[in-house]
Amino acid sequence: MNPEDKKIIDLLENTAQGIKPNSAFEAELEKRLKSAHKPKRDLFFDLRKNILPALGWAIGLSALVLILNWSAHSLLSSNPASNDTFICPVTEPNGSLPPGETVESPEYLGNGELWTILWPDGKVRMETYNKEPDGAFSMKWGWVRAVTGPLTIEGHRLDTDAPPLRADIPDGYGDTGFQVSGLIFPTTGCWEVTGRVGDASLTFVTEVVFGEATPTPEVQINTTPNPTLESTNPHQGKSFDWNGMKLYMNASMPDTPGEANVYLAQADQPATVESARALAEKFGIQGEVYLVPGELPNSTNFMVTDGAALIFVRSDHYFSYYKNYGREFIGGKNVTDAQAKSTIDAFMQAHGYDFEYRIERAPQIYGNFHVIPLLDGLSLRHDYFMPVRLEILLDDNAQIMSVYGALLSTQPVGTYGIRSAEEAFQEILNNSQNTILQGMRAGGMLNEQVWFRDYPDNQPLTLYGNLRSFAPAETGQPPLYTLNDHPLSGNTSGLEATEVNTLIEASGQFVSDNGIRSFKVDSWNRSNASMDFSPRYIHKDGVQTTVTAADGKDYPLVDAPADVPVISQDSTEQLIVSGVLVNGNFEWTVIQYFPAGGSGGGGGGGGRGAG
Repeated sequence: MNPEDKKIIDLLENTAQGIKPNSAFEAELEKRLKSAHKPKRDLFFDLRKNILPALGWAIGLSALVLILNWSAHSLLSSNPASNDTFICPVTEPNGSLPPGETVESPEYLGNGELWTILWPDGKVRMETYNKEPDGAFSMKWGWVRAVTGPLTIEGHRLDTDAPPLRADIPDGYGDTGFQVSGLIFPTTGCWEVTGRVGDASLTFVTEVVFGEATPTPEVQINTTPNPTLESTNPHQGKSFDWNGMKLYMNASMPDTPGEANVYLAQADQPATVESARALAEKFGIQGEVYLVPGELPNSTNFMVTDGAALIFVRSDHYFSYYKNYGREFIGGKNVTDAQAKSTIDAFMQAHGYDFEYRIERAPQIYGNFHVIPLLDGLSLRHDYFMPVRLEILLDDNAQIMSVYGALLSTQPVGTYGIRSAEEAFQEILNNSQNTILQGMRAGGMLNEQVWFRDYPDNQPLTLYGNLRSFAPAETGQPPLYTLNDHPLSGNTSGLEATEVNTLIEASGQFVSDNGIRSFKVDSWNRSNASMDFSPRYIHKDGVQTTVTAADGKDYPLVDAPADVPVISQDSTEQLIVSGVLVNGNFEWTVIQYFPAGGSGGGGGGGGRGAG
């Protein structure tokens, strides 16, 4: 043994007496030892086993010394806590299927009691929309429980120090079976996550990645919600037991003012035919006014449409406008904040909204922005997740696709003293049920593609769909009938006696008259076609596109979009095709495609009343 090797052995022996390697160091050492010493069988295996046992032991011992020597040199020359050299020992999925699941997936990880799905290559790839205001990254995460009991989740970062993992686990999923959760990683990097139900547990290691590289941002545990308020927080960085879970104080506690203005919400004024028509005209919609079932029980709202654009009106503060109703609802993925501000400011000015407001990018929907009124310089909210707002959806060109109005009029009442942040926090710790409003929102973004069936004007065709009927709001006007949200005109005689949602087929053509587009019916009948909403696969054979429908049979897809992807049976991509089976063909209306690894939309949480 040379002097350098002797020093390393002595160092290892002395160090081993005083330290216990962390789990990341142990995993890395094990990985390198396994990689360096993989047994191989060959033609000489039996000869070595039977004739040279003593020599084999000697060679094996020498090899072990060399391996340890090499491993010590390699590991001691690098720092496991450094992100530059640390290799995250991500968990490999084992393909174990949860109970009741019949479709195999290589991403499943399970142990007979708990299951989850891991990301490809062990990397959770975060996008900008996954980033929380405090710099953390959130991702919706699913679990399956074969044991009974509530799920708890804990986790910590392996490659450096960081605040612990946080988890949102909503109610409503029962004591067993599927459970959704939101995992909130304070930073990127290598994370060990453990889910527990009673005595059962499932642990995996994954790498959280944002962007091309794996940056290691500074640990942020002091994010002030209102930057204008200074704060000192004796609880910062501590954890607290609450309702069977852990609360972590990762945000600063503001020094709030001692008093605040109190306002009384004013009842909104129900819409009338005149106000509904006036609002429609402000959005450029010229058309008749129709009655629709109200959002509130035992109420009636109004609808105005020109055959493409449509607006529902409930009151002076509540309405929903759609530029192309039923055929557009995916916002622009690349709309910048500057583009959104320019479009929204112009809209506010053009429509007479002169109140002070703040624009916020809304969560979980591409191109979605909230215009939030300000009251005393603060955003007006029903709760954290539901501001009083105009919700505006923009397309890729930053043009308005839809506007949802949920505004509020207020009247000042007076100025009153308020609790300090410390007093409010103590109410939470004391579990005061009548003074706490709880909520949660899981991370993720609906990452889908959608195709809508377009039909040309002035060309004969047959349209299939469920009948809908809207009564006129004014005496003497005819009702409005629609198929797949297309207004019908022409020969509609007899539709008044047909039950709503009846599947019918109508022959005719699309026409435009004074800016109102409709399907002009020549003749119609009840249809014997079969409705189908659940094809699973798409195949392409030359120019022919075929779908496998719910009955397991293949059908040609009529007028298939050229850019619809092929979906194979073993793919983890998801597909929803809405339409009808007619004479051996699939007449589609809407196609929705969810790519593999795409994020689902998030969920909200409730609470226990505010006092």
